[in-house]
Amino acid sequence: MTGKLTQGQYTKAEPLYQRSLKIWEKTLGADHPDVATSLNNLATLYCNEKKYAKAEPLHQRALKIWEKALGPNPPAVANVLEGYADLLNKRGRYREAASLHAREE
Repeated sequence: MTGKLTQGQYTKAEPLYQRSLKIWEKTLGADHPDVATSLNNLATLYCNEKKYAKAEPLHQRALKIWEKALGPNPPAVANVLEGYADLLNKRGRYREAASLHAREE
């Protein structure tokens, strides 16, 4: 959904993603995989807005939750690794990005 939003839609979507995250955290606990999905969605929104400093800690947290809950190899982990690696590339942190891409394989 976030890939084709206009700037005005990003502005409207951000508080909805933030609200969704808070609901999931309150309902399921901070370390639930659904919280990681919500974190990843919000991080993707921030990346699309070029708000990389806001997106990075969300990707990191989502990755930790998924790895703890699901192990290092499920598709959900690959999904966040790809998004996080793309963010690092955009920030010029190519070695870190390459390391994450290697984990996807």
